[in-house]
Amino acid sequence: MDTTLNELLEAWQRTDDDHERTEWECRIRTHLAPPGAQPPDRAALEAAANAREAGDAAEAERILRAHFAPHAPREALPITRIVGGLPAPLLWARGQGGAVISEGTVCVLSGEDGIAKSALAISAALGVSAVFEPGDDMPGELFEGAGGPVLLSTFEDAMEVSAWRLSKLAEEWGNWRHPERRGRVMDGLARVHVLDLSGCPLFGPHERKGLYHARPGPLAGWSDLWKAADHIAPRLIVIDPALCAYVGESGADAPVREFLYALSAEARQRQTAVLLVAHVGAMCRAAPGRTPPSPSPFDHGRVGDPGAWLAATRGALDMTWHRDNEAGERWLSVTRAHYGPTKIAVALRPIRHRENAAILGFEAGGPWMSRAP
Repeated sequence: MDTTLNELLEAWQRTDDDHERTEWECRIRTHLAPPGAQPPDRAALEAAANAREAGDAAEAERILRAHFAPHAPREALPITRIVGGLPAPLLWARGQGGAVISEGTVCVLSGEDGIAKSALAISAALGVSAVFEPGDDMPGELFEGAGGPVLLSTFEDAMEVSAWRLSKLAEEWGNWRHPERRGRVMDGLARVHVLDLSGCPLFGPHERKGLYHARPGPLAGWSDLWKAADHIAPRLIVIDPALCAYVGESGADAPVREFLYALSAEARQRQTAVLLVAHVGAMCRAAPGRTPPSPSPFDHGRVGDPGAWLAATRGALDMTWHRDNEAGERWLSVTRAHYGPTKIAVALRPIRHRENAAILGFEAGGPWMSRAP
């Protein structure tokens, strides 16, 4: 690492006086960029300091240069000079075409507590990893898509729990439900990587300030996530759950968008996409003593504040209980898809462990339909 840069960062980290910190920030800026550059990002400095303390001086320098060095000016281009088109599709509803998840985008999977969103996310992860050639059927018959490695980043389930569920789901799909695909499913299992980020949020207000309404930025887990992605080169990154990854104000529009846009920017650089697992917002829960409503599975209000969590995404999936079924029947709906059909739904059939009945994953209980169940 640049010796001077290392000394400046150490001095910034050592002082708790806000005035002195500002002076050290100015010195870092002067060292890295000419006068007139954008104001420093305190969250970036904190992330660099965390990387330095962890012994990763190269990562600390990368973070500082990315945030302090001058950026290339943006240039407006005539249409005739712009090449390309829609982002490459990565995952779509089986038989429907288009895309729910595309390269460089974030898709939110929402549902209430206890509906087994994590099991559905694991089904999608193993499905993607089991596709090796274009046209390969994806186990479960819920989705189709491009295949490749998957990075599953968890904040609640232990790595051993995720590994057990994935292994048992692979056995079910490979031995009984799709015996002709056994080799492919088991090979795909080895392409799913689990990253335990418990206690290491990705994004939120500056840790030293401790204010949830402060402007968010990268936190301790941010560099861990993208370093793992650079090593694995995943086609899909699953983050479960959203409110452990993001620890700012979850209902505030601007900071949530900043988090989602930051995710999208990092994903775009790596030609991957993010599936973000989220609990439904309090707005769809009934007041005490009143019967909960039976919301449409296509209701954007189920995903917390629609302005905060939906406007910045390009895809949204929602798990719901069937409104007339007391036996636990679940449905999956596409409530948002910028590059594919929307307001379609499919019945979900749980895949349970043969001994303890734990839900391992899900498969389609029928075809996708263009009407609410």
